[in-house]
Amino acid sequence: MYLGFTLVALCALFYCLFAKRMSSWPVSSAMIFILAGVVFGPQGLGVLELEHASAEVRILADLTLALLLFADASSIKAKTLARVKYLAIRMLLIGLPLSIFCGYLLARFMFPELGMWDCALLATALAATDAALGKPVVTNPSVSEPLRTTVNLESGLNDGLCVPLLLLFIALSKELMMDEASDLAMGLFLSEIGIGAVLGVLITWLGSKAVRLATEKQWASIKWVPMSISVIALLCFLITQNLHGSGYIASFVGGLTFSLVNKNIDHDLVDDTETSGELLGMLTWILFGTLLYHTVSLDPSWKDWAYGILSLTVVRMLPTLLVLTGTGLNLPSKVFLAWFGPRGLASVAFAFIIINSQIPNAAEIVPVICCTIVLSVALHGISALPYIKRFAHSLG
Repeated sequence: MYLGFTLVALCALFYCLFAKRMSSWPVSSAMIFILAGVVFGPQGLGVLELEHASAEVRILADLTLALLLFADASSIKAKTLARVKYLAIRMLLIGLPLSIFCGYLLARFMFPELGMWDCALLATALAATDAALGKPVVTNPSVSEPLRTTVNLESGLNDGLCVPLLLLFIALSKELMMDEASDLAMGLFLSEIGIGAVLGVLITWLGSKAVRLATEKQWASIKWVPMSISVIALLCFLITQNLHGSGYIASFVGGLTFSLVNKNIDHDLVDDTETSGELLGMLTWILFGTLLYHTVSLDPSWKDWAYGILSLTVVRMLPTLLVLTGTGLNLPSKVFLAWFGPRGLASVAFAFIIINSQIPNAAEIVPVICCTIVLSVALHGISALPYIKRFAHSLG
């Protein structure tokens, strides 16, 4: 076991040492770490055996997302938020349901052996996006701040919006009575989204006040202040999850709140939070690569891969392009927002939620999700820099 994690640490060190040089390559960190997981896993060197670690990987993915969502949201400026919020609202309230519906229809056509709720579950798990795969996009100065903020807003909120639907369809897949499911759906939306938003604001506001007071009174060493921000981000997620709200929503809303209530504070304080998230992200992708052996058949069906490609393109892009009609954006900008909605850590967490839910058709659903994630890691990672370079004049 220690040999395996030694190799993991060496892989992380290698990437850290060459990150600047590799940033100009069409290779993302997720691609490298998933490949490392495959090499170290049972289908490679066999030094990492994590067959029964799916619950742990889900927790790791959740905590990673909590840190990254908080850090990404804290970088959003109020003026830019006011300019682009209508774009994100269109994509979340119209584009997201359309994507889920299109994914559902496609699943019903391609996988007739799955029930209707299983198809809805698959579509929902793959409709969630986050910027974990899109760092080259959301941090690239060649892309205008409004476009980067729109990607941040959509990816930061839609995974949280998908959680209630995911849990609802899991319940229906277990043949819960429809009237029970209706009550569950209403309760989930109220608790997951409402409680998540309220607690995200409250925890961050109180935490920021506490940090400011401790700093003014010189109770806290300056080197511990950035660490306290990371703890606030984790508390947003953990407390909200314990109270049956959406930790994803709480983390992102918490980051927005931090940005708004700490306008005069140096936002470099959040760098440690992002760095911690990136480090956990490295480990998550490696463990995901290791667990691919146990979650995806060694000979996946061509339909699994075909659904993944169509999910990333037609299912995601057409609804997004439709809802962006009439917004005044040029075509390269619309395609940018439609394409760079990557299936990142949220879908990894959702895959392991489905595994642990023990629904009857989990063994058929999860491989499709994993194939789509692998395709997304490759296609979004390879295309990010070339697309931005090609259309820099239109995205600026």
